Amino acid sequence: MGWISPTGYVPGDWQYEEYAYDENLSQGSYYVPYVQGWTPFLILTLAELLSNKVRLYLWLPAAREIDIDVLSGGTWIDVFDGVLGPFSPQWVEFPFAECNVTQARIRYYAYSGDVCQVFEVDFWQVEAPPVGYQYGDGLVCVQT
Repeated sequence: MGWISPTGYVPGDWQYEEYAYDENLSQGSYYVPYVQGWTPFLILTLAELLSNKVRLYLWLPAAREIDIDVLSGGTWIDVFDGVLGPFSPQWVEFPFAECNVTQARIRYYAYSGDVCQVFEVDFWQVEAPPVGYQYGDGLVCVQT
């Protein structure tokens, strides 16, 4: 239980992807678009873990639309798609239905010349119920 950082990334168009999980809040991964529209996704990977929220350390000097998804069982699950900001650097948490996750992807809707940054990403690791844990009248977790 606690916050777990990604351990890798899928190479793409963002710069310094590893900065999004290096535990250093003063540097981040970034992308500078040349045209207005959605940026490519920043895709971060980790060993499968049971989670129910993701947090991002962001600085948004202007309001921006952001899209955040997590990968569970081969399916992308929409966590957030909306406008955030403006605000100074801070952690922002995004809850989702509890599931096993292996990746997160993040993108911005941006304008030419904007600097889109993600300083840090963490997943909340949910404690799995003990094997054979009894909840009400049914078993919640049975290991075979």
